[in-house]
Amino acid sequence: MLKLVTDLKRDYSQTEVFMKKKVMSGMQIFILFLLFSITLPLNAGAADRTVIDISDEVRRSLIVCAEGSAPSATDKSSLEKWRTQALKEAKTAVLAKARTFLNEKKKQNRDFDYRLTGTAIRILNKKEMAQWSKGNRGIWIEAEVPYTPKTFPADDCSQPTLERHSGEMLDVRLWTDPGLLRDGKAVTVYFRSNRDFYGRIIRIGSRGEVEQLLPNIYRQTSLFKAGVVYRIPDEGDRFKLNRTQSSGSERWVIYATPVSMGQINMKIIAGGRYQYRGKLKSFERSVRCGLCQPDGGVVEFYEAVWNMQAREVDAPKTK
Repeated sequence: MLKLVTDLKRDYSQTEVFMKKKVMSGMQIFILFLLFSITLPLNAGAADRTVIDISDEVRRSLIVCAEGSAPSATDKSSLEKWRTQALKEAKTAVLAKARTFLNEKKKQNRDFDYRLTGTAIRILNKKEMAQWSKGNRGIWIEAEVPYTPKTFPADDCSQPTLERHSGEMLDVRLWTDPGLLRDGKAVTVYFRSNRDFYGRIIRIGSRGEVEQLLPNIYRQTSLFKAGVVYRIPDEGDRFKLNRTQSSGSERWVIYATPVSMGQINMKIIAGGRYQYRGKLKSFERSVRCGLCQPDGGVVEFYEAVWNMQAREVDAPKTK
């Protein structure tokens, strides 16, 4: 009887150890399955990527309107002095508005901080005002103030991801299909954002020519929704993008802002695309002009660049 009890205890202990091993094995399988499920979307294709859609360059800025004044003048020398003083006051007011806007964002999100890219501002529009009271006369300016979030390296948007930055400053990503591109291969451009925005997407050719891909004649979309992956070309477009020998120095650029952009005079080319008649520098100024709101509010502006040269590869030679 004693021997039977001893044998039963031994069998129970062995069974218990076996069951524990089975449970641990099951848990290990579950953990591996969970890790596989998490990592799978990262390789599910360009349109579904959430981490590797990183633009080559980004430029963030604020479009701000402000006024400055100085004692009015009549003679030529005094008039130049008045313009200099009034313009200086207007620039000071622009920087003050920009800092106030960014500091308010900082209060709303303790993880956000920023630095202004120097104190240089770019004047987009300037208008001399009529006579003011007390003998003063003013100047109104629309200006661009560049800034860099401290959570981002300068001109790089690899960190943090869109998800981490969601709900805060406007953030847009632009990319193409993964892998190096060869001659003759079709190219698809993708973009998405953390907030709704109005935008233009252009291609800058090897000789500096500016070609607007979206909006175009057949696809007039200019308002894009947060979190949606858009592609070019897509349904409605009547053109294709192909890699050619001259594509190495091409760039794709997206301009984004929360408010509607103004009209730009361009000509229609093949496939319903638009081509700008002037130079890139002039286009960049035009796309930023007129964004100031009637209430004088500050407007975010975002530019992302995807450079083909970094992905250039020669086609294999045929014998």
